[in-house]
Amino acid sequence: MRQKLATASLLLLLVGTVPAVVAPQTLWDSTGECGERPLIDKTSGSRIVGGHDAEVGAWPWSVSLQIHHVGAKFAHICGGTLVSENSVVTAGHCTTGRKDPYFWRAVLGTHNLWKHGKHAARRSIRSIIVHPEFDRETFENDIALFHLNSAVRYSYYIQPICLPSAHLYLYIGQETECFISGWGRIAEKGKTPSVLQEAQVEIIPHSACNNSDAYGGMINNNMICAGSPLGGIDSCQVRINTMPNVPPLSQSLRGIAMHL
Repeated sequence: MRQKLATASLLLLLVGTVPAVVAPQTLWDSTGECGERPLIDKTSGSRIVGGHDAEVGAWPWSVSLQIHHVGAKFAHICGGTLVSENSVVTAGHCTTGRKDPYFWRAVLGTHNLWKHGKHAARRSIRSIIVHPEFDRETFENDIALFHLNSAVRYSYYIQPICLPSAHLYLYIGQETECFISGWGRIAEKGKTPSVLQEAQVEIIPHSACNNSDAYGGMINNNMICAGSPLGGIDSCQVRINTMPNVPPLSQSLRGIAMHL
């Protein structure tokens, strides 16, 4: 499990039922719900076992969090998840040494990092809140919230994900469908792909993740571990979010990949 799908921050999604396809239109007729993927059909949508390019619109809550370097363009640093029209959740370790929101921006509704397209939205960051008890050694509470400078408008390409209840962990089992997505490297020393990546992973028991040849006891009861028992695809050390109830038959965020 040490061979990672990505070294950047990935999003862990445990999926119920994917909504039916909706024909593209100019305007988005919002129902006020979350976890919707209007461009993806429930029978032909993303059900990927190995990691590779996602379909356009497969993960409309995916956000590229980028930082501006002096004398250079913005560069992708971490993936994030849109949870409301002006809030993005990401891993706390992404902000280490760079907590000034002035240098950050969020790119939403994009599939390709280098070709944003007309459906993309860019927002500067108003503030960054890192969990006050984030531990850089154990990666406990590895979570941060980015407040956008202005709200985004939901569309077929930009949607918020649902957030689960505080007691979700009791209902997660090895049969739960779980996906990871992001722009992280697809090899440990590889280049960052320009197109959004996705993969389906399995929930791995703590006993397996905490073996000496895996994570050596680092996975505690506040985390879940997901990946492939055969290696090559994983997203371990995931912090559980404790937020409002998840509507039925929708997709929801279960964790943020913490240290990949």
